[in-house]
Amino acid sequence: MNDHSDSDPVLLVADEPQLMTGLLPGSLKATHCNSFRACKKIFRQFNPWLIVMHISDDASEQRAGQVAGFIREGLADRDARMIVAHPPEYSLNALDWMERWDINGFICLDEQRGQLNQRLIQREADDWLRAFRVRQQHQAESDLLMCITRFSRCNKGLSELLQEFSAIMARLSHATAYAHIKITDDVAGTVELARPDTGEFRGLLKEALGLPALPPFLKRAYSEKKPQIDLLPEEGAISSLEASFGVSLGSCLVFPLVVYERVICLMVYLIPEEALADISMRQVEIVTKASEQLTMLLERRESERRLRKQYARLKTTLVTLKNTQQQLAHSEKMASIGQLAAGIAHEINNPLSFVMSNFSSMDEYLETITRMQELNNQLLDAIDMGQQEKGEQLKTEISTLQQQSDLGFVMEDIRDIVVESRQGLLRVKDIITDLRTFARGDEAPVQLIDLEQVVAATIKLLKYQIDDHVTLEQQLGGARPFHCHSGFLQQVLTNLIKNALQAMRSAEVAAPRLSIAADWQEQQLVLKIRDNGPGLSEVMQQKIFEPFFTTKSVGEGTGLGLSVTYNLVKKLGGNIRVESEEGSYTEFIIDLPYDNETETSATPDRLIES
Repeated sequence: MNDHSDSDPVLLVADEPQLMTGLLPGSLKATHCNSFRACKKIFRQFNPWLIVMHISDDASEQRAGQVAGFIREGLADRDARMIVAHPPEYSLNALDWMERWDINGFICLDEQRGQLNQRLIQREADDWLRAFRVRQQHQAESDLLMCITRFSRCNKGLSELLQEFSAIMARLSHATAYAHIKITDDVAGTVELARPDTGEFRGLLKEALGLPALPPFLKRAYSEKKPQIDLLPEEGAISSLEASFGVSLGSCLVFPLVVYERVICLMVYLIPEEALADISMRQVEIVTKASEQLTMLLERRESERRLRKQYARLKTTLVTLKNTQQQLAHSEKMASIGQLAAGIAHEINNPLSFVMSNFSSMDEYLETITRMQELNNQLLDAIDMGQQEKGEQLKTEISTLQQQSDLGFVMEDIRDIVVESRQGLLRVKDIITDLRTFARGDEAPVQLIDLEQVVAATIKLLKYQIDDHVTLEQQLGGARPFHCHSGFLQQVLTNLIKNALQAMRSAEVAAPRLSIAADWQEQQLVLKIRDNGPGLSEVMQQKIFEPFFTTKSVGEGTGLGLSVTYNLVKKLGGNIRVESEEGSYTEFIIDLPYDNETETSATPDRLIES
């Protein structure tokens, strides 16, 4: 259904406008068109609500049928009023027109029926205006209730929602203007929002209401906390508002905004005197219900705001604690990386050194090849131009350069340089990949990994801390793919192996031995890292996973390595414990959940290398 305004024009569809001269009452303004295309254009611009179509022959009847079909079917508009005007000598099948196009009336263009025709058109205009206002009223009531419903569902700010609510309330009460009066703690009022939003209206309203002190009818709404409708005085400051709007103001609707028994705002709506007859008890009841629902929703919003504030405060505290924990874990990881840096730098430096050296040789070779190419180009140019003497001279230069530079050796050496440089850079790439896998954080997902690959990558990173006389044993029991966070698992292994190496080195064990074993039990993987170091006392075993507990001297350790390891194992869904005997051995045992179905479902191409 299209909305029409009573200010939209009447549309006269006729070959010449004078054919219907004197047909319309003086209060109605008309727009004229003489073709179907012109009619469609006018509908796009003005959306008229009353269409009078002149029919005097077959052509005009066909045009009128097109216009009626466009309105009723094309626009699906059943609210617009359509009247057919025809001369007495042209007869129409009125019943057919009414059935097909829902025509509202027929007018015979006879001079003696002029006043009768005007009254008929005026009656149609009045009927449409009444129906239009009823539709407006029902729409405003529906919008008001929907607006309150949206309060609980949308994320708009309170100010924006209240502006929307006030605009609908103004339509419902036929208000010419409205304002929000904010109430301060000392029961004084200030204009917070005004429509129309002009400085003149704000100033006039403040003067008319006598703000900041509240007038009696606003005080009553404030104290009773219920909507109030008051008649405005005939004389006084309110006359300045009437002069500004050009209408006589008859009533004022005051809507108090209440949250937890406290009035925070008064919504004031100024209603013209001519609209008082359109305000019924139904509207008063709707406003009262809207007030109750709005109060409940605002109180709920206030409760939600307080809960969100408290939740945000608690969340901030938890995030701070979590960040601190992550920073401590990251610091421990970076400390481990720092200890690995010297060996890794040496390993990267070797291939990079001979790659850089190869670049120097390549530079010399490129100069020789470039010079040879230039001489060949000059020789070809001399042959093309018939310069035999110059050509012989260039041949001699080419032959001499080829002998001096040993071009055959240069080409072979270039191939060797490319192969060696590629191998060296691939070695650097492998080292960086291993280090990146170790250093990456929680963002890496759980994936299908191979335990042998993870252990191999860990040993590769730590091989510069493993002395030649350390015996390394691996018993991985036919390792198979399983789902795990490879970065977490590699850091756990790194911390435990590094601690074992440091413990054996500090105790100066004669024949240090490190064992990494895996036992694939039913739905559980048991990892054991064992060394033949000095061992741990029972007191140490009880405190070994506590943060900042360390057996090292001051300045040699943070005491976070095993605490971080404990937390990482918990994140993997497993458990870790220690068994030790002083002077004999220390063994860390890790139990990880293991889905044995992955053994049959996994394929080599699904493995993701650590």
